[in-house]
Amino acid sequence: MREMKVYHSRRGSITVEASIVLPVFICAALTLAFLIKLVYVHEVMQHAISRTADEMAAYSYVYLISGMRETDSIVNDGLSERGQRAQGHVNTITDAFDSLKEFPEDISGRISRGENPFPEDENGEDSNPGSDEPVSLEEIKDKIKAAGDSVEEAVTDPVEELKSVGSLIALGGYNDLKTELFKPLIKLHMKKHLRIPQQQDQNKRLLGLNVVDGFEGLDLSETRLFANDRDIDIIVRYRVRTGLPLNILPDVCFIQRATARAWLDGNAGNGSITKENDIWKLPPLERGRKIQDMKGRNLPFNFPVIARFESGKATMIKSLDLREATYRKTNNLRAKLMSYIDELFEFKGGRLKDVSITEGEIISRHLLLVVPEGTITPGIQEVFDECIEEARSKGIEFSIETL
Repeated sequence: MREMKVYHSRRGSITVEASIVLPVFICAALTLAFLIKLVYVHEVMQHAISRTADEMAAYSYVYLISGMRETDSIVNDGLSERGQRAQGHVNTITDAFDSLKEFPEDISGRISRGENPFPEDENGEDSNPGSDEPVSLEEIKDKIKAAGDSVEEAVTDPVEELKSVGSLIALGGYNDLKTELFKPLIKLHMKKHLRIPQQQDQNKRLLGLNVVDGFEGLDLSETRLFANDRDIDIIVRYRVRTGLPLNILPDVCFIQRATARAWLDGNAGNGSITKENDIWKLPPLERGRKIQDMKGRNLPFNFPVIARFESGKATMIKSLDLREATYRKTNNLRAKLMSYIDELFEFKGGRLKDVSITEGEIISRHLLLVVPEGTITPGIQEVFDECIEEARSKGIEFSIETL
């Protein structure tokens, strides 16, 4: 006779189950705590850089009334003008290489869609109507030729090209120098806003929040001050350690930004501001572009020397704010105007993208100077008269308009 086994119900143990679930629970709790800390670190840093940007914007009024802004604008304007030649060449060559890069991709895309890769038929019409913009071999050739012309122009006058390239490099270095000079002040204000009553040492506070290297780990290298003549742009990079018992996860990288508009209009008059007067408060390059548009610019903005070419007449359009401290000295104003006259006199033609002007096409030359209304004093008028005579002796028509 077979034995029958009898099973009795007994109380079990959850020790094994608990040992499996507990690590998962601990990891979840630590992860949640870490995420909360990340949010807190982000808010602490954002508060610090936002308040710092606001305070730097207020201090910029000193930058205005001390005359530093006028000097800064003159340097920026001068370097930008000198760098336009090299910038135009760079744009032309880059445009040509971009077209060459897109050319095979465009052909492959058309083949994959079962379309004619070269859509222009013998009549010059698109044989794939309704498809993407057609591939034009002629356009590619034109852009390559323009790039070649830019290189040839640079080789023909290497000294001028080096000056232009140097101006572009100097402009970038000048803006970086401004930022470096203001960085100690930025860090000083950030320290002030990172303090709390419980922890007065900002470095210890950041280290306690797992910020790598504490306050010294804050990277402000991308911060820009007055780069566009108006904005305070503070950008900070830093890393936060995970802080988990097992350091198996990489540090979390943060990039935070705060921007404020500088107080640079505090010396405006009490009268009403018209649209025309407002244009003189713009940064020099933006102001120059708008005035050129108002005066009939029909060439690309970076076209060498001139802004308008019509019926053989090459017109250079320039604007000067005679209220700036530099131009109150007639010698400085005279030197600036003479440089414009010489530059236009030596203009032998130019090319940018698909726009080309040769020396043979130029019949006459015109220098148009735009200045703020009511700023021409007797002394300035004497300088204008002298420069008009100098321009006339070189076959250049020189006219002055107020705005």
